[in-house]
Amino acid sequence: MDSNEEKSEDDIAKFSQYYTDAIDNTEPNSLGWGFYESDGKVTLIERYQSSDAVLTHGQNISEGGKLEGLFGEFLGYFEIEKVEIFGTASPELKAVLKSMGMPAFYRPAMASFSRSK
Repeated sequence: MDSNEEKSEDDIAKFSQYYTDAIDNTEPNSLGWGFYESDGKVTLIERYQSSDAVLTHGQNISEGGKLEGLFGEFLGYFEIEKVEIFGTASPELKAVLKSMGMPAFYRPAMASFSRSK
């Protein structure tokens, strides 16, 4: 993602923490969430229990969702360049991302494991 050049690094860091805390407190099926910065780019890594958990996140940030306003703020801080899904993505998830106009790339697992803690 690109960050908004009109926002200070401190403002971006504070908002990133605020947004992370909101997801942690709202979405129990989010297994991990983190913003990472390198060379002026920000990467947001989101980890979910399942495709259904990702769909719940999508509902939460969409119009009428619990986090709609906060996602609007998010878009004032960041420009989403692409979404990469690692692992199995359900047809429903692919359809939602397509309907949102998200530039999505799918990376099915060849071999993997995941631990909750």
